[in-house]
Amino acid sequence: MASRLSGAFRSKFVVPNLDILRWFPGHMHKGIDRMQARLKDIDCIIEVHDARIPFSGRDSKFRSFMQQRPHILLLNKCDLVEEKDIRELQIIEKLQREGVHVVFLTDLRQYEKCDILRNKILPVVRELTDSRPRYNREGLKEYNIMVIGVPNVGKSTFINTVRWANAPKKGRAVSVGNKAGVTRSVSSKVKIESNPPIYIVDTPGILTPHIPNIENGMRLALCSCLPDHLVGEENIVDYLLFWMNKRGKFSYVDFFCVDEPIDNAVMFLVKVATKKNLLKRVLDLATHQVKRVHDCMAGYLKVLVKMSSIEHDLFRAATEQPDENDVKITIIQCYAPTNAAKEEEKEDFRSSLQSLLDHTPRRDLKIIMGDLNAKVGDDNTNRELIMGRHGVSTCNENGELFTDFCAFNDHVIGVTVFSHKNIH
Repeated sequence: MASRLSGAFRSKFVVPNLDILRWFPGHMHKGIDRMQARLKDIDCIIEVHDARIPFSGRDSKFRSFMQQRPHILLLNKCDLVEEKDIRELQIIEKLQREGVHVVFLTDLRQYEKCDILRNKILPVVRELTDSRPRYNREGLKEYNIMVIGVPNVGKSTFINTVRWANAPKKGRAVSVGNKAGVTRSVSSKVKIESNPPIYIVDTPGILTPHIPNIENGMRLALCSCLPDHLVGEENIVDYLLFWMNKRGKFSYVDFFCVDEPIDNAVMFLVKVATKKNLLKRVLDLATHQVKRVHDCMAGYLKVLVKMSSIEHDLFRAATEQPDENDVKITIIQCYAPTNAAKEEEKEDFRSSLQSLLDHTPRRDLKIIMGDLNAKVGDDNTNRELIMGRHGVSTCNENGELFTDFCAFNDHVIGVTVFSHKNIH
């Protein structure tokens, strides 16, 4: 079937907007600074990454950490990789050329398989640490490990697993979740072994602010290193269909009870929803029931696909970007902390909003909508370029910060240009 149908499928994959593959919220920027500040007390770096994409998404900023401390790379979720496609030796050789010399393949969700943690990884941590000068930590008996990596690759799961392996306890030391962005800050130390004392520091998942190409970005999205709702479930399903069809993997046809391979996510969704009687008489792809099927498609297809081949063979998705002359409108909908909120909460909001703007092309038209919880007042003295004379009441602290924010980013506060009665 593969050879007969190969000519019927797309040869290129297109995304509507490359910006959907960029995700660098404020907590990541803060996380890098705090990780750097903690390095003086760290003896070894353990980087966790997804075994399905061993070369995609690893942040170049991590290299500076690796140069300063002993470094171990765990390629996790190896259970999701077909053994015949792993080609472990080739992967390790390529990683060694990139300066990564200690690599383990792990399945951290299987606690009963955690002997590798107790008998191999932790002894290597001690060996690497003891083989180098420890500078300000010379003579200390304890070992401090920092766990780093991109989002949703199993960093927190590693901490819970190794803690359970060495000192079984109820509960988890750190929160975990099957989505990107669960850990949002650098944690305090978690003790995982007593003799000798070994502590681990969890960190937020960090992505590079600039995804180099569509292929890299979609690989990260397929492995849930990017939030599904930002990339778009439909785009993820579409890329999965594209990828599976190009490789002649048609198992989804029987799994979803469709008549033949499909090369379009919307058509695929409609056919499956029709089979499940979730469509109204009038085609409505926005119904709650269809949305549920839509979300399930991404999850089920991810389970069906063993994605090691996405990086381990010669297949390379041809991609193209939107016309560079197109002008796009980017709408950011938000809800800001109130004026009485904690300063840290307000700073996190402004940092995240600034990060979104920084990663929006300058030539795009940007609209910020929602409740900014800011009173900018009606005095626009020295602010004529960013606001009119129709603000309400007097300016509060949030209002001052917001007008400064708009001035810095050349934004106009639209609701002040006309009187409120005319707006409504």
